[in-house]
Amino acid sequence: MADFKTHLTVGCSTVGIASACLLAGDAAKPEEIILYFALGSAGAALPDIDSDSSSPLKITFHVLSLVIAFLVTFSQRLGDTAAEFLIIWLGAYITIRYLVFELFTRLTIHRGVFHSIPAGALFWFIATIALYRVARVSALTAWMGGFFVFIGYIVHLLLDEIYSFDFSKMKAKNSFGTGLKIISFYDIKATALLYVATLFFFWLAPSADPFLKFITNPATYDAIRFFPRGAWFGGASY
Repeated sequence: MADFKTHLTVGCSTVGIASACLLAGDAAKPEEIILYFALGSAGAALPDIDSDSSSPLKITFHVLSLVIAFLVTFSQRLGDTAAEFLIIWLGAYITIRYLVFELFTRLTIHRGVFHSIPAGALFWFIATIALYRVARVSALTAWMGGFFVFIGYIVHLLLDEIYSFDFSKMKAKNSFGTGLKIISFYDIKATALLYVATLFFFWLAPSADPFLKFITNPATYDAIRFFPRGAWFGGASY
């Protein structure tokens, strides 16, 4: 398997290029680009959260706990004092960081159902719902943010499959096929539950029409230029 550093490097590079294309084509605002890049980078580490002793698991849950706690806090309208916001933040952080973490490590095995394409779709929809309902962004921005999570997720799975093949001997390793899959035959119940959860969160998500219209509209890509028509860096400010 690829190590954590490789996953992050390749994942961040991929979502960085995708973000740059959106920015170059004026298809997203600068603050949205930062959000997409951060979400895509997080997605590149997500498949390894089922490894109980891994650094990605601890780092991911720590970051997720912080982000979710702040999103929950900022979405509240219960009061206007710092003490109330602090209590809400601590409650959300402790719940995610310790209670959910403990439950997650007990229920998952490494390279199980979370190393699969439907798991990537699940996190796509969860991120979309969180952005839309908690962060209160538009449906298009929410779906695009979730899509970047999915991009990072798939890049991670592809890297695992590539590293599962010994090109020097032209022979597949034992781990080949356990990364980029659509079903886990070792745990059919978990796979079925994963598909049910994925469909459920897709149903909870906002309408995908704005996102589908955006990515299928040729005008979205017409504005993207890989090379400047005039002087290089002509629009830079000094």
